[in-house]
Amino acid sequence: MRQAESFLPPAGVLAGDKRPWETFDWPAERRRGIYRSWGQYFRNARMNTAAQKYFDKCIDEDGNGGLSKGDDYLALYLRSKFNRSVARTQEAYEDSQHAARVAGPNDAGINTELADTVYDLNRFEDNKRMLHDFVRKYVGTSVKPLEHRLRIVNENFDDCMGDDSLGTFLMENSAQLGGCFEQISREKSPPDLRPRWKILKELNECDVQSVCDKEEKLLSPLEMARRKRKTKIFYQNYLNRAWTDIFFLKTLRQNPNLLLDRYFGSPTKRGEYLNRSFERVKKFTKMLHSRSPMYNELHQRRGNPRMKSQLHESRRSINHLERRLVFATLPIERTYLLHELADRHVQQNHFVQCLSYAQKAIEEAEHCNSKIWQFLSTMQMAKSHAILHKYERQTEVLDAAYDLAKELKSPKLCTFIELCRMLNKDYITLRKMSQLVASKRLRYKMSNRSSGLSSSQHSSPSNASIVVQNIMA
Repeated sequence: MRQAESFLPPAGVLAGDKRPWETFDWPAERRRGIYRSWGQYFRNARMNTAAQKYFDKCIDEDGNGGLSKGDDYLALYLRSKFNRSVARTQEAYEDSQHAARVAGPNDAGINTELADTVYDLNRFEDNKRMLHDFVRKYVGTSVKPLEHRLRIVNENFDDCMGDDSLGTFLMENSAQLGGCFEQISREKSPPDLRPRWKILKELNECDVQSVCDKEEKLLSPLEMARRKRKTKIFYQNYLNRAWTDIFFLKTLRQNPNLLLDRYFGSPTKRGEYLNRSFERVKKFTKMLHSRSPMYNELHQRRGNPRMKSQLHESRRSINHLERRLVFATLPIERTYLLHELADRHVQQNHFVQCLSYAQKAIEEAEHCNSKIWQFLSTMQMAKSHAILHKYERQTEVLDAAYDLAKELKSPKLCTFIELCRMLNKDYITLRKMSQLVASKRLRYKMSNRSSGLSSSQHSSPSNASIVVQNIMA
């Protein structure tokens, strides 16, 4: 095939970075098909930047062969699916809407993609309306996926506005709804476009103030801890065990060891990439929350007979042990009951209560001179300290457990406790090393700052002495 003269660079000009097949004078329809195939290939290979590039080239190709520029509905359909896969819901909706407008009302696949993009935007009412229209319009096998999507959106409506979950939530939180509605209405109210002095004059405030005062909302430490805990519960509910990775990603955004502000000249790109990744996860969790809100998740857990029986059984066992503890008089019996209470609290992740009951069990075991119960209660304390990351206190507890294991004359227990002590020492060493690195970095910054100030202070007298000498001369 011949090469077109229009594709050849002029004399004395370097050719651009092009593929070998891009230098041929392909027809517009053939080039569009090549770009579309490359876009699909890179999308399947998760090379998102290259896939976006070739989908854009396919859509922006000059119109020949019956299609005008930007009207390749198949490429728009594929780019919409690609944008949905990388959480660009608004761009996917625009592409699918354009593709549906070009292809016409008879293409079931493109209209189904349009309904999916509306669903991803959490516009459930519009999605339900569109699906009902499409179900009445099409026949045959194309109706089955639409009916499946319709069942899903109906379940979402039941989860969001069901009488059992929503009614219970509104009754439990009726005292806080007034402030929430006021805040939502304030955010949705249209902005006041009048001059600032006129607005302040109506409010009987100073109308000549040139600098706008920003209202800073001061939060108490308790409120800050409560919000942090709510955020943690939110991610735990929707991401399961992946919530630790999300919190790690959140802290990485301000981590100087990763951003490296003074090196390589690309900290802004890394920061933008981390922020974009975190915003993508936030958008994903908000989508999950819109489809099945937290109050519905809590209602389903409360209504789960298996979970309800487990909660009642644990509470019943703790109450039973506490009632027995009131009437127990023998130290060995009280030791057993206190140890069982500590074990029940560990199973429910109540580690502070476990430490309290385990310490009482050790004291009762000393009264009855029972080494085995002292060892078992000490191991309960070691388990709680390990989960709470209290390594310094863990050292004392493990030393006491090692002494008890030697008194029990058990080599296996001594070996196990010695291994636990070695691991605990490693954790303490790692923590000290991380603190040392952080303190060194802080001292390095302070020394750089102080050296800069001292150099400026030393340079100013020398400059002044030179000026004085010139004047005297």
